[in-house]
Amino acid sequence: MKQKFYFTDTVKRSVFFRQWNLCAHCGKSLVNEWDNAHHVLPNQTGSAGNEADEWLRSEENCVMLCDACHGRVHENGNFRTGATALPEYFPYSHGRQTLLHHSWVNRIKKHFV
Repeated sequence: MKQKFYFTDTVKRSVFFRQWNLCAHCGKSLVNEWDNAHHVLPNQTGSAGNEADEWLRSEENCVMLCDACHGRVHENGNFRTGATALPEYFPYSHGRQTLLHHSWVNRIKKHFV
């Protein structure tokens, strides 16, 4: 069963490209690795049917993580309670483009109110 705010394959491919095929946390290449699309703002915070919450499935709210980092961000596999890291935890959200990363962090943090 899919999550209520799942990411489409198109979103995942776009984010993979935005990150230059790197894990958003550790910077490891995701080419030929098991990767995971991760909600920066947890999908559990939204309500299905609320149009304002559709943002949760957007490219803006998605980072791609290697399997190890995805497990760590969810406290070693606690996926039911959502994310446990702020956007700063993902320094490779835009590959090695630091200015784009900082701009993204500021945009995402507006949703954490």
